[in-house]
Amino acid sequence: IKMIWRFMLMTVFMVLVNGFISLSLFNQNAKLHESVTQLSNNSAEEITKEIAQNADEIEDLIAAPKTNEDSIQNAMQEIINKQNKALDSIKVTLTIANSTEERITGIDNLKQEMAANYKVLLNPNVDKTTKMEANQNLKALNTDLKRIAIAPTK
Repeated sequence: IKMIWRFMLMTVFMVLVNGFISLSLFNQNAKLHESVTQLSNNSAEEITKEIAQNADEIEDLIAAPKTNEDSIQNAMQEIINKQNKALDSIKVTLTIANSTEERITGIDNLKQEMAANYKVLLNPNVDKTTKMEANQNLKALNTDLKRIAIAPTK
């Protein structure tokens, strides 16, 4: 019975020691989470800036004279592909940063809304005014993207 009591006391002692050691690690975990969130925000901010620049490039392509429609379409498709990769990158970053499901779903919804505008931009039968409106919609969606992608700081 003495051995059982000694074993129980040693177990309680080890649990207490482990608890004190883990307490400092818990504080490090909070700092690490804050760091990951900050890196996520910085990455998302850079990507949203790039997407805004892409929207400006698309506007320039729409305004360009229709001398070579194929090259304009190819350039536009390339920009759209870059934007889709950027959205996927933001989604992955939010997933790694353990973001809320609401934010990740918001990125998916924005990607679908942007895809509808991309179809308008890539349609050769659509007039320039409609394409400009689609690009303005993309700029508004980019603003929404920035709001969703960048976590509020404390």
